[in-house]
Amino acid sequence: MPRTITARENDRNGFKVIVNLRERGKPVDLTGFAVFYEAISPLGFFVRDNAVVTNIKDGVFEYTVSKEAVSSSGVWIGYFAFEKGTERFTTQDIRLSLGCDVKSGSVKLENYIADFDKLKKQIDALQIAVDKADVVKRSGDTMTGTLSIANSKGIDFLTPNSKFTLGTSTSEASPNRMYLFDSVNQKTVIDYNANNGGLFTLNGDTNLVKKTGDTMSGNLIMDNDKFVIFKDKSGVGIYGIKTTTTGALTLRDVKNGKDVFYASGNDFVVTADFKTKNDTDWTPLTLINGVKQQSSQPASAVKRSGNVVNIVCAITDFKDKQVIANVPAIFRPDREMLFTCNYFQGLVLKNGYVIVKPNGDIYLEGIEATVSLYRFALTYIV
Repeated sequence: MPRTITARENDRNGFKVIVNLRERGKPVDLTGFAVFYEAISPLGFFVRDNAVVTNIKDGVFEYTVSKEAVSSSGVWIGYFAFEKGTERFTTQDIRLSLGCDVKSGSVKLENYIADFDKLKKQIDALQIAVDKADVVKRSGDTMTGTLSIANSKGIDFLTPNSKFTLGTSTSEASPNRMYLFDSVNQKTVIDYNANNGGLFTLNGDTNLVKKTGDTMSGNLIMDNDKFVIFKDKSGVGIYGIKTTTTGALTLRDVKNGKDVFYASGNDFVVTADFKTKNDTDWTPLTLINGVKQQSSQPASAVKRSGNVVNIVCAITDFKDKQVIANVPAIFRPDREMLFTCNYFQGLVLKNGYVIVKPNGDIYLEGIEATVSLYRFALTYIV
């Protein structure tokens, strides 16, 4: 069939077009299809006529051109459309070139102008009605109120090569979900789920640091006098670190409202109690070999602070050259420590000796047999 057909406007005798529809040289089965001729004139008038299928299996149909399809001169652009249910396809364009009918076109000028004026008035009235109507123009307009988009529907933002879709989800698992979909890379860029605690998710690489764990390069700069808060599992702040308005770096016990330390210039000041992993409170000293605690005196005990060990002792029922106690390993020196511990015999001040050995033994020496009470205090470094 020729791609361009030449005829005359207002040719009411009509002419018939017989078409053998083929695809890649093979007949097209038209079972169930309705066939239509659709065309538009140079003035924008649209025509849709029925065609008749004469051989369904071989794809043969015919169309008799209607008077509406030749109602004005110029080149009409038409095609055949095939429809079955929701299925539709069309042929390539067919050009119908209609020459002028000189006789039927000879009308008085004043009548032509009058008809044109009537048409213009109708167009103007239609434009006024559209302007007053509650609609938004496609070419750019402003609306008030809310624009509601049905669930599962979206708004496409077109790019030169693809589009971005802003839409909502209809899945049962995430019915209250909004997302931005990138059609170029076929992935969801932004995802907000109201059913998941209002979680806002950014997928892919971004210039943001994720809350669930991430890595950043460069410096993290904090405003002066603002804390970085470290919380426990329940979300309660425990410690905070910041720089003060004077430029000092401070670690604060947020829970108890106390500073732990601060660094200013070359000074490092600990404002909390300073303890090491080996520090202990006063630990009762276990007396052995029949030695007893003086009932009127504080209990014999040992304590460690850093590398310093303190021992206080008030005993009775002891003997000279006797081990009176053994301290745990954390209090033991790496060599024998000899201490001169004075005592009174009557009114006479005499010297006795206490030795702390590397195995933890506390050994007495130089104590006269007539002495029944002995008190001493020792300090050494381990």
